[in-house]
Formats: sequence, structure tokens, C-alpha cells
Amino acid sequence: MTFGLVFRPLGLPAVIGVASVALVAACSPAPTPPPPTRVPVALAPIEVMGVGEFRQGTTSADDLVIRFTELENDAIPRGPGAFELVLTDSAGTLDAVSFRGTPTLAAPGSLGVTATLTRSNVLTVQIVDSDTLNIEPVTIEGLALSARVSASTGPLVLTIGGCSGSLAGCASSDVLASPGTVVAGS
Repeated sequence: MTFGLVFRPLGLPAVIGVASVALVAACSPAPTPPPPTRVPVALAPIEVMGVGEFRQGTTSADDLVIRFTELENDAIPRGPGAFELVLTDSAGTLDAVSFRGTPTLAAPGSLGVTATLTRSNVLTVQIVDSDTLNIEPVTIEGLALSARVSASTGPLVLTIGGCSGSLAGCASSDVLASPGTVVAGS
């Protein structure tokens, strides 16, 4: 019995080359996308000096004080930015509690900061720019808290959100310290 070899000089190497490339491609791991990056925190610590206890259907006797401090001298990048403080009762009801009064501010002029009640339970804080060479604190005062007769009793909830522009990563937590406690009315 005789065996013969058939050479295909042009076809065989081309097939082996294509098979090798396909095998390497199939064995190579797919590239991994980069991990998601978290927006850096601009404001910390955030201090809330609450109003204490007050009854359903009344307004607190004491004013709320909220102090934001830039984490590092360049934590707030240049440019405009904003965030919102949203107040709810302990059950999360939006229209059961509200801010009362006119917010007053203590802040460096470099921020051009304003604080406006955009809804009865929403305080919007906006800045125009920042000074990346200095740590910038902001103190908001002049606001009492009010609770409807139907407000749930218990600690109020104050959340920070709507962080945008140069304040896109405004806080490490959405929920701030409770600004006060609603107790049963008489």
C-alpha cells in the first residue's frame, strides 16, 4: 500500500493562519471596561443644628442652622453649581412640613452663594463660582420649621439632592442629621 502526500502550498497555510487567528481571538479575554468613577465629595462635614421638638400644627421657636464646609480647598471646582435641601416628616410626606422665614447666609464672596425657598419644603442653594485656593464654608440660618396638624410625629428628615454643576458630588450621604422632631399636638 502506498501513501501519497498532496501539497497545497497556497491554500493550507492560509487556512492554518485563519484558524490560528480565530483561536487566539476566542481564547483572549474580553477587555474589561474601566470601573465607574464616583463623583468626588465637595461638602463635608455638613452640620445641622436642629430646632428641637415642636408640636403638630405649630412652628418651631428656634431657627435651624445648617453649615456646609468644603472638604478641601479645591473640592468645589470652578463654575456654577447647585443643590437642594428637601424637608419631609418622619413618614416621608412632602407637604406635611415646611421651612418658614427668609434664609440668611454667611459665606465667602468667592462663591456668590444664594439660598431660595423654591417650594415650602425645598431650599435651593446655588453658587456662581469657587476659590480653589481656600476652603469655603457656608452657613444658612433664619429658617424655622413648621408642621401641619396632619404631620407624622417623630424626627424630621432632611435630604440633600439635585446636586449639579460644580457641586455635582455635593455630599457623601443623601440623608443629613434630623433638623427637629414633631410631637403630638394638644
